Amino acid sequence: MRVSAVLPLIALLFAAGCATPRAPATLEMPGNDEAQAAHLLAGYLLAMGWTVQVSPEAVVAAGRDGERLWLRPLLDARGMDRLVSWRQWPAAPEADEAALAAFAHELNAALNVGLFRAGPEGLEFQVSLHFLDTLDPALLAAFIEHTAEVRRAVLRVQDTRQLLRPVEDEQASR
Repeated sequence: MRVSAVLPLIALLFAAGCATPRAPATLEMPGNDEAQAAHLLAGYLLAMGWTVQVSPEAVVAAGRDGERLWLRPLLDARGMDRLVSWRQWPAAPEADEAALAAFAHELNAALNVGLFRAGPEGLEFQVSLHFLDTLDPALLAAFIEHTAEVRRAVLRVQDTRQLLRPVEDEQASR
């Protein structure tokens, strides 16, 4: 192959590589600006293959491969920076609020990994990741995977009860 034919191919490959979003090595959070932090977080998740949407309240809704979660950076000048994440399960049509509230209490006691709350709409799991000024991408990836493991644990604890509707490409009960 002639050099004149190889050079355009190399240039094309280089241009394609530049167009692909790349995840930053670190996520320096911008002081107290939660909206800017949400956009930085959204850009990172986008580069990792997630679809994202940022609300005016600085909440990042993220989805990938049938998985959904919500993230909100809360920044504090006194050093209480944290990333709050939550996942939701809609209630099954036959589930009553009392049974769902008892299930949330059971999950809090059995799993002890965050906060489970029941409401008229269903079940919500919330957990926080604390950090100091810089959010480590490897820690963020592990945190997101942790919330996915919690999602699977909820289904195991639910067992054959029909309290939750299927979400995130999974069955509500086994």
